[in-house]
Amino acid sequence: MVDWGDDVALSVMLSNVTEETRTALKPTGLDRIRSSVAALHDLHLGKGISLDTLRNSGVHPSTLASNGIRLAPLLKQHGFDALIDYGFSWQDMRDMGLTARQACSMNASQLRNLGVNACMLAELRPTISYIASMRMSPVELHQFGFTSDLLVAMGLHADNMAQFGYSIPDWKRTIGIKNWQALGFVDYSECERMGWSRVDLHRHGVLNDVTPVPVAQRVTPVQSASRRRGQCLEF
Repeated sequence: MVDWGDDVALSVMLSNVTEETRTALKPTGLDRIRSSVAALHDLHLGKGISLDTLRNSGVHPSTLASNGIRLAPLLKQHGFDALIDYGFSWQDMRDMGLTARQACSMNASQLRNLGVNACMLAELRPTISYIASMRMSPVELHQFGFTSDLLVAMGLHADNMAQFGYSIPDWKRTIGIKNWQALGFVDYSECERMGWSRVDLHRHGVLNDVTPVPVAQRVTPVQSASRRRGQCLEF
């Protein structure tokens, strides 16, 4: 309350004027709508707007998504931490065009804050290189939900596993790789060419269950096709 002096009548009158002024200055529903529309218009024009301005304009993440605002410019300006603090959900980001590369640039903490697991991330079809770029430890990767079956389905192979920086025991004990032959671990020479240590492979028994095909019995794709052309179809 402002002190207008000893004149009671003047004090009451001016206090009422002050209260009316405050009421008039409060944003109305129409003002808020106009502010929201202006903010969305500026975003569509590619203008940078602070998150505080968006918040004061009554613009929610779902509003941005439903109005066709793309995530990339906001992400470039503010980063994932600020957007998550603002209230963006995983679905909001997906609706705004989140890509696999962008999703895999998040760290484990940010993904947990969004409630994202490996299966949800896999829906964006990230490459194995993108998954490896997240730099999760073997334990984190396993806890996140990346099972050996899921990784294989996403394209895990002997020649791209090294991108993770895991050891053979990590893959075998933590991730749970069992069928090494299906991943391309067929013979020592080929594995060494892909960067794997012959000593490690032997020590951990990776090739123990692999039965090499004799060179004389190996069939090339061309030979296989030729044989099929010479065969009669049976019904």
